Amino acid sequence: MGLLACLQQPHESFAQGVFMPGLRANPLLHASASHSSDKRSCGTMHYLHIQDSVRPHQKIERENLNSRLEISTQHYLQQPQGSRSVYTIPVVVHIVYKNSTENISFSQIQSQIDVLNRDFRKLNSDVGQTPSAWSGIAADVGIEFCLAQRDPSGNPTDGILRVPTNM
Repeated sequence: MGLLACLQQPHESFAQGVFMPGLRANPLLHASASHSSDKRSCGTMHYLHIQDSVRPHQKIERENLNSRLEISTQHYLQQPQGSRSVYTIPVVVHIVYKNSTENISFSQIQSQIDVLNRDFRKLNSDVGQTPSAWSGIAADVGIEFCLAQRDPSGNPTDGILRVPTNM
């Protein structure tokens, strides 16, 4: 419920939640969100404040990153929409499966990447159903994803890591 609550509530600033390398996720974070019956609450900012008190330098680094991100965002928004760059991010999909039904096909994986790309480019068919809290900020963010073609060592890959499990 924690992640869902985070996605359903606009925060003071999106940039406050920027991932910082070295920040370890709390495995209880997603389950620790407030369970108030009348209001959903995200525990992310609370956890981030705790991390800031333990590692003050981390807060300074994040604030610097957020400042650079804000400048970059404003520069991007000032460009005419047709001239904006589209960035492609290679990804590796990990399929952890116990049986053949769970070991989904390449076409299923590609289909989900296609859906993700439409969402990030604001080309999804349900864009008109964007909740009002988000409609003013929903945008084509100029990001697309593709399956990685090279692994970290430079070897060819299909971008899919299949891992059998007994769990």
